[in-house]
Amino acid sequence: MALLSLALARPLRADTISGTIKDPSGALVADARVEITGGALTQAIVLASDNTGRFTALHLDPG
Repeated sequence: MALLSLALARPLRADTISGTIKDPSGALVADARVEITGGALTQAIVLASDNTGRFTALHLDPG
């Protein structure tokens, strides 16, 4: 039974991290450097916020 459930288990899905960068006064920060590290990452994921301070990192592996 355990082998059957492992064979039928769905693979872990990728996820997304997103957010908005603001300075201490609450103003949006364009072109802010965003660095994602940790878990199973062997190399940091580096991106920049857009002109409205938003960033999105798609298709991240679990962990």
